Amino acid sequence: KKKQNSFVSNSSASSTTDDSPATSTPTTPTSGPFVHDTRGIFRTLEPVWYYGRDQQQEEQEVDWVQFDPHCQTVLEFAYRQNKASCDLGQNCIVHFTSSKHVSIDEWVLDENVRRVITPVWWFEQDSLVDGSKGMCRFDYKNQARLEALADEDRTKLSLVDEAFPHPFTITLVTRSRDQKEEWRGFLHYEYPA
Repeated sequence: KKKQNSFVSNSSASSTTDDSPATSTPTTPTSGPFVHDTRGIFRTLEPVWYYGRDQQQEEQEVDWVQFDPHCQTVLEFAYRQNKASCDLGQNCIVHFTSSKHVSIDEWVLDENVRRVITPVWWFEQDSLVDGSKGMCRFDYKNQARLEALADEDRTKLSLVDEAFPHPFTITLVTRSRDQKEEWRGFLHYEYPA
């Protein structure tokens, strides 16, 4: 029996942290006479949960699928609480330790469920309703581009992102890459008035 896809993530912009917006669309207005806007860029390391989808033929590799944002949060909370298992609902249970009696609707960490720590790139978002600042994720393709830019020790790159209607420039500062959260540089954005 195949597992259902009800836990699959459909949004690359959603966040696994509780205090972050679930979209990369900024609330800052992006129109006006050529206005120069500079925002901070941050890189965090965050856990991401995947499950192995069964393939038609056993000789093929396992297809790893990311859990949806809600399941990501539930799994990480249970994992950090050192629980033996986590019930995701819909008759799906994930065990964090090996279990001898696993049914068809149960998964086991490091067998058919994986927890991976991955880098996530964010840009500063200003002008929230209360005047505070927040963070938004770069879109999926720019997550990979920014990580590659940092790998190459390059300092500048021009990008486009779903959150902005015009291209922008990224300037990175070389830093260690093992910090859980770190400031990495600036996003320089100019848009017409």
